[in-house]
Amino acid sequence: MADQLRTGNRRAVVRASALAVVTAALAVSAALSAFANVTRLTSPERALAVEPNNAVALASLADILLLARGGNAARNGMIVREYALRSLSSNSLNPSALRQLALSNTSIVRGRSARLLGLSEKLSRREFGTQLILIERAVQEGNLDGALLHYDIALRGSPKSQDVLFPILLDTFGDPEIREALAPYIKASPPWAMNFLAYATANAPRPSAVVSLVGRAGGVPKARGATEIEDALLSALVARREFGAAKDYYLTLPGSDPVLLSSPTFDLDEGRRRAGPLEWLLTESSTTGATVLPDGGIQLFGASGESGIAASKILFLPPGHYNLASDFGPTNMPAGSSLQWKLRCLGMEKDETAWQGVNFRPMANKSLSEAFTIAEGCSISALDL
Repeated sequence: MADQLRTGNRRAVVRASALAVVTAALAVSAALSAFANVTRLTSPERALAVEPNNAVALASLADILLLARGGNAARNGMIVREYALRSLSSNSLNPSALRQLALSNTSIVRGRSARLLGLSEKLSRREFGTQLILIERAVQEGNLDGALLHYDIALRGSPKSQDVLFPILLDTFGDPEIREALAPYIKASPPWAMNFLAYATANAPRPSAVVSLVGRAGGVPKARGATEIEDALLSALVARREFGAAKDYYLTLPGSDPVLLSSPTFDLDEGRRRAGPLEWLLTESSTTGATVLPDGGIQLFGASGESGIAASKILFLPPGHYNLASDFGPTNMPAGSSLQWKLRCLGMEKDETAWQGVNFRPMANKSLSEAFTIAEGCSISALDL
């Protein structure tokens, strides 16, 4: 029984720790600052000069006032309350003004504040400021599901809300409990889901966390841009040197070919799923490079006196002894030029040369065979030509 209690407490600490990140990011002042980015009226004074009782302008002026005072509603609640009441006099169904009344009453009557926020949301679920406050309150109460529900409502209500909420969601990605709670939303594929996956793929410090979310959601939703997100996620994993995660993720994609991961052949099966950075990467520079030939091979080129990597392929090979066979067609190489195979070990923070072959000059219609060994700890490597 004691062990069960300790386990339960640890889960509670994990949840509280993750939610604390969201709480700090969504304090009232921060929420109002974020709201300023999506407000509909940026110069309410001009509107009020023409129409003194303009409900939208009065509500916008109240938001500016809250923002200017650091979101401290208690300090200037009476002024905010005045603007909000004037706004409601012009439009009794103004959800923004109801939210501002709720903020001005926060330190006075908590229950009344909650009722005003509830009424504001009932009138319009698109009132972004209300959703921000409801997110914050759900987080403070330890209600992760409730917080994510209001995230969903806010993100559905305004595309501009993505600029505010996507970075906050991404900051919580380190916690698997939050990824698990977010996965059903991704699976349901609301209008914001694909944009969020694209944002997370491009900005996550550890793209493997995005893979974890996608895996829990049953894959990237089958919507427009799905293949592009899958390809970008593979590229991000390799760029962040999460090679093992890249391998595992590639194998979950429809049409993936396990042989590609361990074979250096240039004869590519056009019917299989493309593998992005796990394919042969061909250099395209003015001095050294390679191009694909119609028969599946590659053609190398290099400027006189220059050297560099023309082609490179990530390989997942267990430790052991291997033989590399190369077949060559017609060549036109100037005197003194040569080719060389090299193998780099990628499993560490910095690449290390695991093997390098001899410098050779290929002969037309001839094969070259070289033996090499992959040592323990080098099961992820890059073969360079």
